[in-house]
Amino acid sequence: MRQIPELSCAMLPFAILMIENDEDRQFLTDLYLQHRQLMVKVASRFFGGNQAELEDAVSGAVERLCKKCDTLRQVECNKRPAYIVSTVRNVCLTRLREIGRHRRT
Repeated sequence: MRQIPELSCAMLPFAILMIENDEDRQFLTDLYLQHRQLMVKVASRFFGGNQAELEDAVSGAVERLCKKCDTLRQVECNKRPAYIVSTVRNVCLTRLREIGRHRRT
């Protein structure tokens, strides 16, 4: 089992740490560390300064990306950022709909 540096473990979402396949875990870890700032930037457009919602959105997006690991591997390297942006955007829109429904009731 390939070890992930301790410093990185503190930063990684739980969904990545729970992946049993070493290759998938490493692939998603590298992808997350490479594109975290992009994910935060997209989520901040929806939630502004609400740090808790922003982090929840990024974590939710990472969880979805973990479930779609095989699909993500097939996406060309230069198109992965667009796939990630789309995933974060969809998670944010879903969360905003949930917030809206909660406020109405």
